[in-house]
Amino acid sequence: MKRSIVLFVLLSAFVVGVCMVNAACGASLSRTESDDVLDGIQKKIELAMNNCFVQNTAAPLDSLFTKLNKLEDGNGMVPYWKAYITYYKSVFYLKLGKKEDSGKVIKEASAILNDIGNKTSETYALLALVQSFSIQFASGMEAGRISAGIRENAGKALDCLLYTSPSPRDISGSR
Repeated sequence: MKRSIVLFVLLSAFVVGVCMVNAACGASLSRTESDDVLDGIQKKIELAMNNCFVQNTAAPLDSLFTKLNKLEDGNGMVPYWKAYITYYKSVFYLKLGKKEDSGKVIKEASAILNDIGNKTSETYALLALVQSFSIQFASGMEAGRISAGIRENAGKALDCLLYTSPSPRDISGSR
C-alpha cells in the first residue's frame, strides 16, 4: 500500500512538472512565432512534439508544417525540416497505436526527402532514419529493398560528410 502511494505521489509530481514545463515552453514558442520560422526550428519541432503528447493531437506539428509551407527555399532546408516534422508525426501516431496512419505519414516523409535535389549528409542521414522507421510497415521484398536503401543512404551521408563542405548546420546556423 505504501509503495502504491509513493508511486502515485511521484507520478503526480512528474505530471505536474511536465505540464508546467510545457506551458512555459509553449509561451516561449508563441513569442517567437513572428520570428523567422527556420530560426531554432529543431527546438520548435521538439517542443511541438511534446505538445502533441500533452494535447493528444498532431496539431502542433501540423502548425509548424503549415508555416514551413509558406516559405520560399533555395537551399533545400524547408523540405528537410518538413520531412523531419513528418517523421515526428509518424512517431506520434505510432505511440498512439495508429499504426496505419503512422505508416502513411512516414511514406510522406520519405517522398519529401527523395524529392530534394542536392542532398547533404544530413539529408541522407535523415532519409536513412526515415527508412529505418518505415521498415516496420513493410514485408517481404519491400523490407529488403528498404534495408538496401538504408545502407545506401547511410553510406552517402558519410561520403558527403567526408568529401564535401560545409554542412547545412554551418550554412544556416538555424540548428
